[in-house]
Amino acid sequence: MRYRSLGAVLGLCWLVISCSNSGHSGEPAPEAATGCPSDLPSSADCSSATPSYATEVSPIISDKCLPCHFSGNTLSSIALSDQAHVKSQLSMALTQVYHCNMPPSDAPGLTSDERQSLLRYLVCGAPNN
Repeated sequence: MRYRSLGAVLGLCWLVISCSNSGHSGEPAPEAATGCPSDLPSSADCSSATPSYATEVSPIISDKCLPCHFSGNTLSSIALSDQAHVKSQLSMALTQVYHCNMPPSDAPGLTSDERQSLLRYLVCGAPNN
């Protein structure tokens, strides 16, 4: 368990560092390159603004992610069927949502509010709240 948490923290640190460096290292920010917004929330907001998994995040994941990312799907080995699965895929999920790779372009996209809730939840460590 400790190693999974450490992996999630390291993945989050890598994402924050790479995002904060984009534009400084010659690499464009996501929005400049693809139309994807550069809107990663600050982890400073986590003490008071972490979205609830049960009321805010779970409905988004059910609607936008579970059509492909369910347990037993042979096309995707990544299951996001409950909070524990989401937390175990934290780094990957955060990276894919932030860079607008998920949901894919041929699936219904996230609204701006859904994107912010999901990103804030993931940045804050995907708590079981």
